Amino acid sequence: MLTKAPRFTPESVPSFSPSSIRLFPIHVHVDRNGFVYVNLDAGVVPEISWEQQYGSLDQQDVLKDSGVDWDAVEYDFTWTKEGAFNWKLMQDNYNECYHCLTAHPDVARTTALDTYYVNPAPSHNYISHFSEPKASVLESSAFDSTRFAGRSATHVFPVSHFSPNPGTGFMHMMRSIPTSPTTTRQEYDVYKLNTPNATPEAHERMTKFYRKVVDEDFALCENVQKNLNRGIFGRGPLHPFHEEGVFAFQKMLLPVLADHVQKEKLAGHEIWPARPSNQTYAENGAAGTINGENGTSSICEVLIACNGDKNKDLQW
Repeated sequence: MLTKAPRFTPESVPSFSPSSIRLFPIHVHVDRNGFVYVNLDAGVVPEISWEQQYGSLDQQDVLKDSGVDWDAVEYDFTWTKEGAFNWKLMQDNYNECYHCLTAHPDVARTTALDTYYVNPAPSHNYISHFSEPKASVLESSAFDSTRFAGRSATHVFPVSHFSPNPGTGFMHMMRSIPTSPTTTRQEYDVYKLNTPNATPEAHERMTKFYRKVVDEDFALCENVQKNLNRGIFGRGPLHPFHEEGVFAFQKMLLPVLADHVQKEKLAGHEIWPARPSNQTYAENGAAGTINGENGTSSICEVLIACNGDKNKDLQW
């Protein structure tokens, strides 16, 4: 319910009732490890439940047997980075390490890339990643075995992943936020896992490591976007092992897009699943939409239409 509306007094606006104006409810799920998932589906009941979409994501062996006390995880900081690429390019990039040998020298120096593999979840929307250290790394004074203890990563369809490193007590969570067809804001949350071998030095080392890898991935994705913009980028074959994750991501995405396009064709107008309908507004006691020929228009859209040329110079 609205708590404050300056100058909307009973004397100046007798018909105004703060109790009828409230935020729209959203669907939230907290998994067994404490990760919070938000579903902006405007329906009273989400079209797809968390269980239908993710199944046993939170019960992967690498999470249950990682030695992490998920109740003791501490948020550290967030950094963001603006990228000149479509959000799907970063998902393709993340879901394979085929490029790591040439694009990420630090990863290639420490990780056994020949045995790096992914495991797409059958019938659910996540992809598990697994890696192990090179034998030479374990013998090196620069790194120790704890760096890779319980290390894993999970792509959470469509735009996220998280990578816990229990051996060093470091975890980061990535989100790709589309800002236009050719730009994306990347958000990275960093956490402290407080595992037995975690040290401030190890956490700082891993933070520096991941920042460098992120910068390298940005360069790759932005160059791919440049090729797409020029219309010279062609589709090539995917390696059945080293790019299995890319194929799995695209296999998740394409049916969703095709289904949405088909629904819009049948409806004859754009469909925005997170936009509350008239019924949703009515159920929440708020008057905020107006029925138009092609569905629902927002108050802003209606006001602009009513004012005609008065707002022609507005920049949206």
